[in-house]
Amino acid sequence: MDAIHEVFACWDDSCDGGLTYQALCKRCPNVDHRTIGSWFLRHDVNHDAVLDKDEFGSLMRKYYQSAAFKVAADGRQNDACPLSPQAA
Repeated sequence: MDAIHEVFACWDDSCDGGLTYQALCKRCPNVDHRTIGSWFLRHDVNHDAVLDKDEFGSLMRKYYQSAAFKVAADGRQNDACPLSPQAA
């Protein structure tokens, strides 16, 4: 889970503890926006239109089962989304 939370922290550009739909679209440019929308419907448990780190963790565990991706030495995940559009 630590790797997932590291990615969350890197992707949380505003440092407000949440990822918006727009932020996830930015980080996952090869994923259809409807797919990202469906992720939000399933994983935004409190329906605040923001994924917190636990909701993001749930999303990553669901669609990227191994969660074994690496965060680069500078702390940044590459801009390619580790989530597969086919997994949705």
